[in-house]
Amino acid sequence: MGQERCECRRCRNRHCRQQKQTASKGHRKLFSVCQKKLRSQNGMTLTELLAAIVILGMIGTVLGGGVMMVKNVYQRTQEQADAEQALSLTAQLMTDEFANALEVKNSAGTSATGELVTPLLRSGNGHLWLHFSATDWSGTGIEKWYGDYTYDDAYNKISLLTQAAISDEYYTAFDGYTYSEETACFTVQNLAIYRKKDTMGTSRKAVVKPINLIVRAVNLDQK
Repeated sequence: MGQERCECRRCRNRHCRQQKQTASKGHRKLFSVCQKKLRSQNGMTLTELLAAIVILGMIGTVLGGGVMMVKNVYQRTQEQADAEQALSLTAQLMTDEFANALEVKNSAGTSATGELVTPLLRSGNGHLWLHFSATDWSGTGIEKWYGDYTYDDAYNKISLLTQAAISDEYYTAFDGYTYSEETACFTVQNLAIYRKKDTMGTSRKAVVKPINLIVRAVNLDQK
């Protein structure tokens, strides 16, 4: 019994040695082939070199174009988001003034002298008379003018949005606003964001779709 076990062990050991020798021969053969390839003096031909350069150039052009396209798409998306945020903030600030108005003058859209003017409202925040102005030719955006349409009003105007709230590339504007005594509502026509570099006037194009803002004056509705 012990002799049979010894014979089996010898067979297994012999088989393992044969496998190791075979694997070692295969490794040496593969290593020899690699060495011959590395030591070969045959380089690339000029045609192969030019073809490789052309292919690498094409790959670089495709990758570069893809990166620029992604960059441009991201930039346009970011600009659109910034413009939408600025429009939302503009609507919010105007809504706050209209909703808390304590009194309205020139609701018919004309002054005492018959001039076309936007309605004056007495602010519920500061109890001062003011109106909104949007002179798109100046590119300054919507402004709040404090006063009653006198020449001194020019010294009492402030921009509705601060420079931190809107990019220098854009400005806010509207076509006009009215007040209805029947409904106690202010209506702003075509409130929108425009690019300063675009042509101003009738041919200008809004960055974000214009909105018509309708706000109920809470204090005036109770009268």
